[in-house]
Amino acid sequence: MIEKYDVKTIIELLEKDFEPALIAFELKIPIEYVNQCQDIYKKRKAEMESKSKKIPKDILDILDKEKSKIKNILVKSENKFESMKRRYRQLLKISNPKIIDKEVETPQDKEKINNTIDKMNVILSDIPLSDKAEKQKCIEKILYLVQKIDDLDLSLEQLEEIYLNINSDEIKAIKIVSKYMRDLLEKERQKISTKITLSIDKAYSETEDIETLENLRQKSRIYKKYNTNLEYNIINKIQRLLLNNYENQQLEILKPILDNINSPNFDIDKAKQIISNLAKENITTRTKNKFSLTEDEERDRIIKDIYRILKSKADKYPITNPYQSINNLEKLGSEETGTIIDTVIHNLISNNQIELVKEVSKKYNLTSNLRKEITKAELSSNIVATLKSGKLSQEDKYLFLKNLDEILFKENIDSKNLIIGKKQDGNPIKLSDIYDDKKARNH
Repeated sequence: MIEKYDVKTIIELLEKDFEPALIAFELKIPIEYVNQCQDIYKKRKAEMESKSKKIPKDILDILDKEKSKIKNILVKSENKFESMKRRYRQLLKISNPKIIDKEVETPQDKEKINNTIDKMNVILSDIPLSDKAEKQKCIEKILYLVQKIDDLDLSLEQLEEIYLNINSDEIKAIKIVSKYMRDLLEKERQKISTKITLSIDKAYSETEDIETLENLRQKSRIYKKYNTNLEYNIINKIQRLLLNNYENQQLEILKPILDNINSPNFDIDKAKQIISNLAKENITTRTKNKFSLTEDEERDRIIKDIYRILKSKADKYPITNPYQSINNLEKLGSEETGTIIDTVIHNLISNNQIELVKEVSKKYNLTSNLRKEITKAELSSNIVATLKSGKLSQEDKYLFLKNLDEILFKENIDSKNLIIGKKQDGNPIKLSDIYDDKKARNH
């Protein structure tokens, strides 16, 4: 008869010290069945107690040590996880340090610097009229004035004026007797030159005005030996800004296509006309040479630009209806289905639409590289969700780190190549910034 009732449920209630009569009443079953279950429960309990009494002490000691080891592992995992969490939160708050740490020149400093430069100019004007001994003293006075403002935050213009003063023809014409003074003068020249390159570096990083950048580029050439990469870096920024300006102009024209890429009412004829008109305009305005594109080639290039924009500016042009977007992009022509799928999936990944990514990936044949990108995106999403989650148990934290190591090893993913967020300055946060994957690499 006892088989008719859930023996397991009754025994679980007995283990929690519920009275047999209460169990029978609540479950609406005869008391004798509950008593039978109680007999089974007591017999099992006695057997378990008997077995535990038979375990030798040395075995019990080993078990206690293993429990201690497990506890230490869990504590270490918890500390590592909490460290990752703190570091991740810190990185999310990082802004542009060059802007944050910008020093402000006080009115007192400015006056002191300008007075010092004025005194240098007076000394320089007196040099041609001075005798040899006085000229030596003029050098000493100028170097003393330079050192006097050495610890102040000088502007680029002030630094340049000081540099011109200590490199003036008047000073170069003096035959300095003291080796100490010659060395000191050269040391100050190098110090001022280095400060100028640092000031140029700071100035170019804080401006996006092309005319200002070109002016800074010309200045950087004078001090090239003190920073060989400075002019190259400024040129790169100028080229990037010019390219951005060009892209923004192109974007404005292509905006109707990009804005409607998800729409079932996508006007393909209008889209093709926009592309054709832009191709003609680009061909007309560019200087012709042997590398010039034909109108058809320019049209294909513009379509490629649309794909590139959907990937690089995914936050501005998010794909919300992937199948409709794929259909609309196919109508534009020029690109193969594989390229279209790659574009759509990268757009979805950038916008953290992982579920949509999984759904789309099931319906198309994807390259191994793209599948790896999806795996990385899914892993990144899971990491971020876990780091942002509420209270987790020690066991959960241990399992998270264990699974993370296993996935990194199995999928051959380098933590330096896994993006898990962005800082306020727009730079990416990589998993390697908060996590050492040495264990996964040595798996």
